Amino acid sequence: MASVAILEYFTFELGTLLFVTRAGWDQPQVFTLSGPDGKPLDRSDLELCAIRLMIDFHGLPQAWAVSPQAARYRAALTLPPAVNPVKRSQPILSANIARPRFMYSMEYWERMSELLLPQQARAYLKGCDVLCIIPHGPLHMLPFAALRWDGGSFLSEVFGICHTPSVSVLRYCRTQNRIRCNTSEQPASMLIAAVAAVEDQDRVDFELEAERLMTTFEENSAAKATLLRGARASEGRPASKREVLGAIETHDIVHFACHGVFGLDVPGGRALDSGFVLSDGQTVPRLADVRLMGASERSNWFLTARDLLGLNMQANLVTLRACSSARVELDRGGELFGLLRAFFYAGVPSIVASLWNVNKQSSLMLLDTLYREWLRKDSLVPKWKAMQAAQLAVLRNGYPHPFHWAAFVLVGDWL
Repeated sequence: MASVAILEYFTFELGTLLFVTRAGWDQPQVFTLSGPDGKPLDRSDLELCAIRLMIDFHGLPQAWAVSPQAARYRAALTLPPAVNPVKRSQPILSANIARPRFMYSMEYWERMSELLLPQQARAYLKGCDVLCIIPHGPLHMLPFAALRWDGGSFLSEVFGICHTPSVSVLRYCRTQNRIRCNTSEQPASMLIAAVAAVEDQDRVDFELEAERLMTTFEENSAAKATLLRGARASEGRPASKREVLGAIETHDIVHFACHGVFGLDVPGGRALDSGFVLSDGQTVPRLADVRLMGASERSNWFLTARDLLGLNMQANLVTLRACSSARVELDRGGELFGLLRAFFYAGVPSIVASLWNVNKQSSLMLLDTLYREWLRKDSLVPKWKAMQAAQLAVLRNGYPHPFHWAAFVLVGDWL
């Protein structure tokens, strides 16, 4: 039985609190987080860090300099090491991160290791196998796996890590997880929806990646996988929203390899309008067009969180290999909305999702390793251990930068 510590964060205008609890404790240990100068670590500090991370990995938005957020973008660019905006323009950034061994400093993030995990709190984590992180506010966007531990090791090299929106959501996920009742139960079927956008340069690669994962699944289990194709019209129509909704409730693993769009990026959208770009049964739209469509027109191609809320899924794991699929909207209570909560409501106990747009080669290595490690024919390995093995495989085999291996997070139940 794994030893688990729950780390719950609460951010507000004047500071950040950390609550650490473990099994058998009467009450949590509480820490007020501050920097070496004694200044409290407040919400604005964390927001700037999250903004800079997205700038480093996504690039500056077009016309950023005249946007309402221009001052915050400039402030984020000054975080150490300060960077010229030109180096984070989309064309230059895309060319840079396309190189597998690209490396640039994230000093601003490295500094967060001591701030988010102060030494006095670390003493209570010794002997733990798994850290269950409950983020709050801007912390939802930050990769805890890439924090540093003693001796410079990344947190993922020391602990298994999972995330959850709250203790109540974690409790619900544990009740939904059939593996907790029968640890020998093997997933019986896998559904993969692989859909590329019209403007993608590597449309066929979406399906080749999906076929690789199908092979991994079938080599490590006694069941077959179903692939709803997106790119090769000669082998069937693109995976439609109707086809996906018709099949999604009956599979034990559901894997999306497609483009995700955040609800707040489309006209009149909210976080529950976040979803995946599929097809209408015959065509796949341009991503740029989807972001300009009205809600009714967009619904022909777009599988949203709202569409998922009424489902009764049997999947034990849903993987969202989609751009910004874990991105969230935070209301004043710091609640988590969007795709993740919709899948939880539909009955899914565990989700693997990406915090930022992922690299094709490194993400395939990570997901392939994740399935191989988890789907052992003799018995299932805990998901936290499979995720840790997958991250370390990428980190130690040609992709050392956190951009490549820290994007994917395990959310919900860790078993």
